[in-house]
Amino acid sequence: MRLSRHRPRRWLAATLLAVAGLAGGTLTAPPAAAARPLAEEDDGADCQVEPGSGPSNALLPDPFTRLDGSRITSREDWRCRRAEIRELAERHVYGDRPAPPESVSGTVSPTGVTVNVQDQGRSAGFSVSVDLPSGTGPFPAVVVYGGFGADTAAIKAAGAAVISNDPYAVGA
Repeated sequence: MRLSRHRPRRWLAATLLAVAGLAGGTLTAPPAAAARPLAEEDDGADCQVEPGSGPSNALLPDPFTRLDGSRITSREDWRCRRAEIRELAERHVYGDRPAPPESVSGTVSPTGVTVNVQDQGRSAGFSVSVDLPSGTGPFPAVVVYGGFGADTAAIKAAGAAVISNDPYAVGA
C-alpha cells in the first residue's frame, strides 16, 4: 500500500511554477509516464516496515519507539522509524495511492491558475485565484488555504502574491 507522499509537494510545485509564469499562456504537464519527481527524498524505502497493530498508547505515542518496542538510538534508526510512521499514516489516514491520471493540463493568467485532470473517461478541475502586489515580478507567493485568518492586504503590502485556494472546490 503506497500513498502519494509526493502529492502535496507536486501540487505546491505546480502552483509555484504557475505563479512564476504569470505572464499568461498555457501550461501543459508531460504525460504521467514521463513525469519525474521534483526532488528525491531519503524516505527510508530500504527499511523493513511491519506496521503490526500500532502503538500501545494511542493518545500520546512515543515517536522515538519503533513498533517492535525498540528505542531509536541512531540517525539510521530514525530513517526507518520515519518509514514506519509514514506507513501507518498511509494505512490508517490517507488510503491507497491512485495511479497517475492520463492527462493533466492547465492555464495561467495574472489573476488565476486553472488545473484540469482527465482519467478513465472522467474529468475534474479546479481553479485558484492569484492576487499580485503592485510592481513587476517575479513575486514570492503565499498560498492561503481556505481563506481563514490570512491578512492578505499585509501579505501584498510586503510584496508577495496571494494564491487563494478553496479546498472544497478541489474536493468537489
